Formats: sequence, C-alpha cells, structure tokens
Amino acid sequence: MMKYAVLQLEPEPPALEALANAFRASKVMAVADAAQIAFHGTGFIAERLDEAAARKLCAALGAEGVAAVALPLREVPELPRRISAPRLDCRPEALLIYDALGRSRSVDWSAVGFVGVGDIAKIKHIVRVKVGQSSGDPKSGLPDTEYEEKPEQRPTLAFHVSGEANYYLIESETFLYTPLGSDRVVSRRHGLAAFYGDVLRQASGALLSRGARALAAGQKPLVRYPSRQVFERELRWLLWKSAGKGGG
Repeated sequence: MMKYAVLQLEPEPPALEALANAFRASKVMAVADAAQIAFHGTGFIAERLDEAAARKLCAALGAEGVAAVALPLREVPELPRRISAPRLDCRPEALLIYDALGRSRSVDWSAVGFVGVGDIAKIKHIVRVKVGQSSGDPKSGLPDTEYEEKPEQRPTLAFHVSGEANYYLIESETFLYTPLGSDRVVSRRHGLAAFYGDVLRQASGALLSRGARALAAGQKPLVRYPSRQVFERELRWLLWKSAGKGGG
C-alpha cells in the first residue's frame, strides 16, 4: 500500500494549539505528539499514513489555518549524498568550496538552493586505556579500558547547490574558513556563527532552515537540534520546497 506524508507549506512551525486541535478532530495523530512536532518544526507533520488518513489530517489542519498538503511519500525527494568540505571561503561574488587536496571550485551564490544552520546534539564516545594495567582477566593480557559517552553540541552548516547530486554538511572540528572581506583563514572555533551569517547574507535567494532564519534575524545562540536526524529531516523538506514542489 502506498504511504503518504503530510507536509506544511509555510516555513514557520504551526502553532501548538492549531496542531493539537487538528489532531484531536482528525483522530489520525496522538494529541500528545503535537508539542514535539510544533517545537522541532521540520516541515513534516506526519509520515507513512494511508491516503485516507493523510487527507483527513490535511483537511483538519486546513480548518485550523495550517496550510498543508498530503502526497505520496515517494514524491518527497530523499536528501542526496552527504559530503563534507575541509574549508570554505566566503567571497562577495561566489562561495569557494575546497576538497581534501586543497583544490577549490567556485559556486555562484544564486546556485545555493537551501542553507541549514543549527547547534546539533552529539554523543562523543571516549575510550581510555590504562597503560600498565591489565583487564579483569589476567590471562587475556588486555589493557584495562574505560568507556564514556559525553553529550556535546556541535555548530553545523548545511547547504545544497542546485542540480548537484550531493549536499554539504560542515561540522568537522578541523573546519577552516575565510570570512567575508578577509584574507585570513581561521578555525571553526573563532566566530563560526559570524561566518554562517556571511553565508546567509550572500545566499539571499536560498531557502533557510529554522535555525538559519533565527541566525539571520540576529538570534543568539544558535538554535539547538536534538539530533542530526531531526536536522536532516528539515533539510529534506527544504529540498522539496526548493524543487518547487511546495508551491515555491
């Protein structure tokens, strides 16, 4: 059976009360889910519904003033291959993207289809090996090892160049960049949000994620996302919109 998705048409997340009322009236989604959907604002309201349920939910959302569309899930393009870049240079005329060998290519700002920005939650896995100490089993000869999971936030930039079969996700600790109007290359730990702001100002025709819109409006700190999966879910919605599928 073909599965359907319900996607919002406007970039701003629907009001919690409107979502809750629509869920209650349609009986398609649990009212308790409305808060999370409204808070994260990825553009996806529901997925993997049958056609009748999707259209019923869409009608209920419309009655609450939420512009949405029900469509087969296969018509929502998947995000293309994710790649990284060790360095970006922000120039008034173009964005320079470098590869691992230091080669650059120029991308006209008008070709940037969407830009996503956010502070993404990550789990850092730390392994400590105690030198000179064996494990609990003396016969194994293995060193004593400790494991730790440390939560952290990682500022992230994503963008897609129209027509390309990949998108860029920049979150490396070694990321280098050249701010607009400067010849000095700096590391990601120095004024990264300012560099993201440069990208947003130059890519003025790009669709922006919730976090990117907040940064463009001067909000600090960066909008937090609970996981890369939630961040990329919104990027998928932006890709759909930038392809002209969502009425724009």
